[in-house]
Amino acid sequence: MTSRTSELTLQTANDLLKEVGLRRTIARTHLLQCLASQPTPRTQMEVSDLLAAHGFDASTIFRGLNDLVEAGLVNRIDVGDRIWRFEYRNDGPEGVGDRERHPHIVCTRCGRIDCLSPGLIRTVDDSLAEWAIEDVVFKGCCETCREHRLTPFP
Repeated sequence: MTSRTSELTLQTANDLLKEVGLRRTIARTHLLQCLASQPTPRTQMEVSDLLAAHGFDASTIFRGLNDLVEAGLVNRIDVGDRIWRFEYRNDGPEGVGDRERHPHIVCTRCGRIDCLSPGLIRTVDDSLAEWAIEDVVFKGCCETCREHRLTPFP
């Protein structure tokens, strides 16, 4: 599993917004910095909670997240529970690079989500060349749930 957190400076966040043609607003800058600091994808509610001290309302967060997704700076992920999760796309130094997608693994018992190496999705892309792979989500049972047997195994 890979660690997805990074420090995103104000200048780098503003540069990224400019690079993709988005207006540099306080909300978008905070959203980018917030998501870059998270180790795993976060729901809109979680992002709203993390940014509550800045006074952004839910609609500002919603619009900002969607703008960042459309611009390619943020991934929107569906792990099968009908709740969108968002993560900063960072695969290069200082937040710049090709911002490629990477797969995730979800515990079906506790809901934990971990990021996996982008190399896994490249392998899938190679074997399915005629497809444009958008998301790869593995489902299973994490080590903690296996150890504590939170629910019976099939």
